[in-house]
Amino acid sequence: MPEQITTNYLIIETALAAYAVLEDHMLLSREKLPEGHPFKEADEMVTQWCENHGAAEMRRAAWSMAPAIETIWSGLTEEERDGQICWDFEFVPQLMLFCFDWDTHGYPSIPNEHNPAAVVVDFRTARENVAKFYAGRA
Repeated sequence: MPEQITTNYLIIETALAAYAVLEDHMLLSREKLPEGHPFKEADEMVTQWCENHGAAEMRRAAWSMAPAIETIWSGLTEEERDGQICWDFEFVPQLMLFCFDWDTHGYPSIPNEHNPAAVVVDFRTARENVAKFYAGRA
């Protein structure tokens, strides 16, 4: 009989959302960010990582990222979490793109993982930079 895994329900939900981000990167690999976008290179690295590792490793990576994603989410203000950002369609993909290091050989990691408050600041700064990028294109 397989080993029974016990964990927080939110971690499972987060791992599923992270896997959906990776799967979407594979399925939508032709829909790339525009030239000059602050995270164009990271976007391409995510796609390359997925192509190099395949579905099984994408699932393992999603599972390994889930606790950090949950920790960073809890570091946002209640106002940010409740109305300013959609958890599964904005926060999870943006955090993975804006704040994770997508080394094509290992699992993705967060450079400031042991300092969640710093990652929250990095995330907010990244969102501001993206907003400025699109505002300049209007």
